[in-house]
Amino acid sequence: MYDDGFYGDGIGEMGCNMGDGMLPENPYAIPYPDVDYTQYGPDGIPYNYRGPKANYMFSIDENLLTSIGFTPFEINLLENAVQMYGTISSQKLINPPFMVTDQRIVSRVMYAYNICMGKTIIDPDDPISISKHMKKMTRISGGNPKFSALYIKHRPFSKIPRTAVVAGIPQGSFAVLNSKNYDLYEASYPVEKIAQEWVTIISRRKMAVTYKDRLNKSYSNREWGIDGILKVIETGSQADNKPWKLQIHKSRCRLCNRFMIIITTRRIVEGAQEHHGGYVAVLDDGTIVYVYARTTDVDSYGNPKDSVPNTTNESVVFDYGFYASEIEPKLEAAMQALSSTYLMVFSKRLSGEVPYKLLPPYSGMESIRHNPDEEPPDFVD
Repeated sequence: MYDDGFYGDGIGEMGCNMGDGMLPENPYAIPYPDVDYTQYGPDGIPYNYRGPKANYMFSIDENLLTSIGFTPFEINLLENAVQMYGTISSQKLINPPFMVTDQRIVSRVMYAYNICMGKTIIDPDDPISISKHMKKMTRISGGNPKFSALYIKHRPFSKIPRTAVVAGIPQGSFAVLNSKNYDLYEASYPVEKIAQEWVTIISRRKMAVTYKDRLNKSYSNREWGIDGILKVIETGSQADNKPWKLQIHKSRCRLCNRFMIIITTRRIVEGAQEHHGGYVAVLDDGTIVYVYARTTDVDSYGNPKDSVPNTTNESVVFDYGFYASEIEPKLEAAMQALSSTYLMVFSKRLSGEVPYKLLPPYSGMESIRHNPDEEPPDFVD
């Protein structure tokens, strides 16, 4: 048989004189065009060059592979196999000279090979794409998803306290209760009880009540207040550090909103669930976790609930708050708690669907309105 090239001065197997490196002339041969059909790689070396194999469609991004969970050993094995064979298969990794006996490593290297070849596309900015990748890595390694919200450390609480703002109190001893007299963080009062027409609040304001502040002008009567507006349940004492307890009519009082910081695996559908911003994170086992803030739940009558949803494997209420300025620090604290419990490989900011407001709009909660002929109370917001 002929060799690929003609380099000797001897006689070929068919008796042809190859001293001049040319085949004997064939008078019946069809003229062959003088065209070089050799295919060359980008470095000028022919593809059929009989040396180390080269795959010119292949590029190994070590930084990318490291960032998505492949080990230096697996990346080095992939580089060596491609340099030797050009294209690789599981069998080539199992056979000499590599002799990889761990099927998990073989599967991971082949998966990395498919990523580098472009057969598997991973979007580094898409949490769902990252999640699919990490779940596949977990399956290949023989692991299972391990996330449970029960293991995330947080302060335990079963109820979220209520607060309220007060407005429209006439001039006198009790006018100091009007929330507009104070800045945002001092304007609200803790709420002890909510009745049909009255809200019981706790106040440490200094109030010097006199005879004129009694509900009726009898000297024997010790009930202070303003008819139809407020009643004093317990008088306070600064000396004894004892607060005042008062009932405020709902026409002069509004309950404040509260927000919850939630850590959950339940997907947030953008545009379909109202929240005030947060994060989406992907753990090393592929679990997608959402950390976000939203206003507390309401009951069937539209009234905010005080109770907190029970902690489950899928979800936990991490914290709560009252003011918009508290949301970002509490979100950061929740992310810190998540990352200290589980290995986080990806996180992305979620913009809020709606802004958080301290005061809700009027609803069925304010069943007793102020007199429409009067100026409405000046509530802070």
